Amino acid sequence: MGLVLSGGGARGLAHIGVIKVIEEAGIDVDCVTGTSMGSIIGSLHAIGYSGIEIEALVREIDWDVIMYDRLPRRQISMEEKRDLARYIGSFPIDLDKFSISLPSGLVAGQNFQTMMARVTLSVHHIDNFRHFPRPFLCLATDVETGEPVVLDHGNITECVRASMSIPSLFTPVELDGRLLVDGGIMRNFPVQEVRDLGADIVIGCDVSLALYKREELSSLVRIMHQCISFQGIRSILEGYEQTDILIQPEVAEYSITDFTRIDSLIALGERAAREKFPELLALADILNRNDDDSPRPLLFIDSLYIVRIRTEGLDNVSKDLVIGKLRLNEHSWIRTDELDRAVNRLYGTQYFERVSYTLEPVQGGVVLVLHLVEKTTQDFRFGLRYNNDLKAAVLLNLTFRNLLIEGSKLSIDWKLSEFSGLTVSSFIHTGWKPGFGIGLDLFTEDFEVRSYNESVLESTWDYRNTGISLRLQTLFHTQWSLGLGGEISDARGESIIIPDDFPYDDFKMRYMHWFWFLHVDTLDRAVFPRKGVKLELSGRCLFAYYTLDKQDFDPVVDQYILRYTEIVQLLDNFSMALHMYGGVSQCNDPFPSDQAFYVGGNETNLELQFPFDGLHWMELVSRNAAVVIVEGQVEVIKNVFLIGRLDAGKVAQDLKTLTEMRHFITGAGFGVGLMTPIGPMHLSQGFCNRREGSLTSVRIGYQF
Repeated sequence: MGLVLSGGGARGLAHIGVIKVIEEAGIDVDCVTGTSMGSIIGSLHAIGYSGIEIEALVREIDWDVIMYDRLPRRQISMEEKRDLARYIGSFPIDLDKFSISLPSGLVAGQNFQTMMARVTLSVHHIDNFRHFPRPFLCLATDVETGEPVVLDHGNITECVRASMSIPSLFTPVELDGRLLVDGGIMRNFPVQEVRDLGADIVIGCDVSLALYKREELSSLVRIMHQCISFQGIRSILEGYEQTDILIQPEVAEYSITDFTRIDSLIALGERAAREKFPELLALADILNRNDDDSPRPLLFIDSLYIVRIRTEGLDNVSKDLVIGKLRLNEHSWIRTDELDRAVNRLYGTQYFERVSYTLEPVQGGVVLVLHLVEKTTQDFRFGLRYNNDLKAAVLLNLTFRNLLIEGSKLSIDWKLSEFSGLTVSSFIHTGWKPGFGIGLDLFTEDFEVRSYNESVLESTWDYRNTGISLRLQTLFHTQWSLGLGGEISDARGESIIIPDDFPYDDFKMRYMHWFWFLHVDTLDRAVFPRKGVKLELSGRCLFAYYTLDKQDFDPVVDQYILRYTEIVQLLDNFSMALHMYGGVSQCNDPFPSDQAFYVGGNETNLELQFPFDGLHWMELVSRNAAVVIVEGQVEVIKNVFLIGRLDAGKVAQDLKTLTEMRHFITGAGFGVGLMTPIGPMHLSQGFCNRREGSLTSVRIGYQF
């Protein structure tokens, strides 16, 4: 007796209800075939999961994460986290043709494969799906020839991934030299295939939609859908003729992405199957399967003993990088959830299109075999930004991996705005134990610095800084990084507007300094985070030579900088945050003014600048500064936030004055934030005890 499950996206969750009723009737399925979503549910049933167990699995899954490849931010490499909140679009570059193209799909399917690998651990050693506890196969479509492709052997996670590769949503999968997409295009209801497996009786569940009627063909989308559905519908109708018990849940009102409606879809599957319950009971009597006492396979595996780790598919990326990011040891036990996180860490390096794995049983444990598909294209990315202070800007980026040497990343950022900038960054994964990387940055930045006197604009300067930086930093953790390095830079300031009695007009500097840093980042989101900690602690020693008012100076400056954020999620939609900023300087006079700390505004993309509601951007300047902000954030509806803040701070020319408990600046702000396809949007109103009235802040896009 065979079971056939069609494709249909989220509508395929109705298959679970059908399986539950089939089992309730006392029928033990002999073999299973499926397409797309039917291949997911069907493969799980084929390896031994009951309907109730499959239901429990799909309820545990965060389908937004699975279907849209939203890798948890905490598992992204530290050297890649910054890019998560800079760019709004990305396109692949083919270096051979030197052309920019559209991606082959919006989603790589990495999270789906990781999930499938975990729930199918019990059959990783079985290459032939006909040897599963219930023989199984699934269908895909060769996108080059349009032929249906039977997948009955190999890596079960990759085969199911190919079967559900909806064109334009998921990237195609290359298997055995063929480029495969969703099997539902050509064979959405594989009845003949289940008969080929040996089934003499067929139960089929079809959740695909019928062709639109003439009066329903009222839009371009529906007409296009109708045109590409003709071949698939013809195949489905032929399958109906070979099906003994046909079950068709009424799912027409559901879309292929309705994964939040699990209860309703499973219930519709149960309802449709119960309409066939007398036929199912009669079939159970004929099959006489109620007394099946065959042992059940072990499905739920909590831990594994890894004897050896083997990699497949490496060409340009070093094995040292792979092993360093996995942080797994041979000849050791590992929990399966730790294995998932290790795979995510490796994928989070952005060096691979996909990372999957299989387990090979050996004496004493298993061999972990990593199947790696390296990125063959480079990236062109872009970002947009507007705010009151820095106005509009466009960020263009080219990122090349493994271009210089294996394990390298070359990134070129070009900021186009009234005050432009260019940064060329190279980073190399050295493979040195326990895991270090070397970074080299060339940069030039240009922006406007304003000087205030009692909140009144006094002067403006065009400030340009150009230099080179070299650093060595740790790479063996995704949530913290420790490093040190050195930098040489030249800076100049040219006056735009200054009072007649201002003591100087232009200045030039040359700096050489060494620095160290400790970064910790466990925030769950780069923008509007709900929980986690972010710490940036750094120190530097500057050796300066600069010319001011035709005099030369060579001060030495020691500085220590703290940025700390801790966010606690009190309710599902409500979080409280504590932000602390501090900077202290020690220097022989005269102090170089461009190395002071600035307080004010909401943008914090400068190392020496701290935010403060109710103050202009960089309004306060001093050798030492401290700011504390308490913030509450409520997500009133999805991606819409109400935010309130209380600020307190102080600036001082010496540490003793900074630590005195008086003369504090206080402020407050409230506003609304939205997460949009072009990044975050903020509209806020700020107040400060230094002035009457308030300041309005408008920010659109990511900071850069």
